Amino acid sequence: MTDPNPARPPSFSSERAAGAGRKASVWSGVGLVVALVAGGSLYFRAGQSTRVRPSRDERAEVPPAAPGASEGPRDGAREPVRLRHKGKRVRSAIYTADPGTMGWTERAARATALGERQEAHAELDEALRRSAGFAPALFLRVCLALEEGDDARARAALEQLDGVVVVATPELDVLEQLRLLRGREGFSPLATFRDAWEQAGRPDFQTSGLLPGATPPQFDTSGDLWRWKAWREVGSDDVRRLVVLTLPAPTEEQALFLLQQVPRLQDPHDVLAVMDALKGEVLPESVRATARQTFRQKLEALMTEHPRSMQLRLQWLLGDTAVDAPLREADLVALEQAAALPVWRETSFQEHYVRTRGLLKDVKMPDLRATTWEVASRGLQERGTWLLRTRATGTRSALTPRQRQRLGRVTHAIGAAMARMPTQMERTTGLQLMVDGADALGDTSARAEAEARLRELDEALVQFRKTSLERWPLPMLAEELLARRLEDEPAFVLGFAAVAPAGTARVQP
Repeated sequence: MTDPNPARPPSFSSERAAGAGRKASVWSGVGLVVALVAGGSLYFRAGQSTRVRPSRDERAEVPPAAPGASEGPRDGAREPVRLRHKGKRVRSAIYTADPGTMGWTERAARATALGERQEAHAELDEALRRSAGFAPALFLRVCLALEEGDDARARAALEQLDGVVVVATPELDVLEQLRLLRGREGFSPLATFRDAWEQAGRPDFQTSGLLPGATPPQFDTSGDLWRWKAWREVGSDDVRRLVVLTLPAPTEEQALFLLQQVPRLQDPHDVLAVMDALKGEVLPESVRATARQTFRQKLEALMTEHPRSMQLRLQWLLGDTAVDAPLREADLVALEQAAALPVWRETSFQEHYVRTRGLLKDVKMPDLRATTWEVASRGLQERGTWLLRTRATGTRSALTPRQRQRLGRVTHAIGAAMARMPTQMERTTGLQLMVDGADALGDTSARAEAEARLRELDEALVQFRKTSLERWPLPMLAEELLARRLEDEPAFVLGFAAVAPAGTARVQP
């Protein structure tokens, strides 16, 4: 072989992506993501002149609050969601302004999302000075006031925003509920958001014209220069290694640097991330044999330190084998031994994320939360399961019925171990392996169960994406979302998207 870690076809990570969105990129915008979002045909020029007013019967009366309602719930009671726009027809809208106002608003959104309040205030003040009624800027003013706990300013900005938005804007219902419960005992930004979103009818905020990212961002000349600046100037090899892992393709110099780091790495996540970055033909051909030996020696050392891990054993057994190599009796025996191990991996992704974020915290970058998630997730990449599936498919016809049964049991057992992991990436890969294993075993019941779990995750993600939580410039929301994902990502998504039966209390996500 000439490749120490050949690239796996992109179809593996995306083969069920249509309608599923189960790749890590689903979650890449933990902080602010500037995206192009399709909008409707309603526009605001400078936030002023083309406002579309709803007819009288379209505007729902907002009942006056009961005395003391603004004081929030008492004795643990949940305050009901106050809907300003319930019953109105939801229509998407794009709000536009002059390029200067758009630029100031865009920079204010980024600073708000990153918690850089002083900069956010300065940018936002300039945007509103240019266009006092620009709805996206007013939306940011509410968010910034909420983050600072300034209820009076948040309420005033909400009233001003309510006066300029178009027919139905359920985003305001979410902001209003966050304002009402902000600072109360036991306040959860995420649960409050979820309740307001549910009560508003689960609107699809992917087409929101108020959230940042609704319009194309202005060209940023700095681009990704922070990566190259950090690569050249950071003194720590650990930090430089993580910076290189943020690049889609390292240079030859950077690839050789990554290879040099492998012998001293102790965390399996770090080793697998480097192997993922060096797949394909990234390394010069002259060092690929050395790279294969380096990787194998490191995996052997890690297996000694983590003897219960299927992940490392599978990577060691299959990671350096040819895609078209048939599975023989000796391979089946080794795979059965790997599948008999008690866990998929012994390491904690949550701890790995925290450690990675600590190393990157002093690097000046656009979004520490999102970049750390991107880098840490590379430590979940492994080639073993893809090779198991690929080689099993190519070998199955040459195996005896008994060998096919053994291979099916191996595949199902490894998949079941992966499906117990608390990350979306591992959970879905594991369930697909369980489908494959059950199919080989002829177990229609087990196959149906695994497929049902996959569909459930798919449907939950479809619902969850409607929230566009990655676009809401509220650090308090982003940090709680991050914490919940680190605990158990699939369980969180399933709980968030679940519909509570009428008349029952919903379990908080």
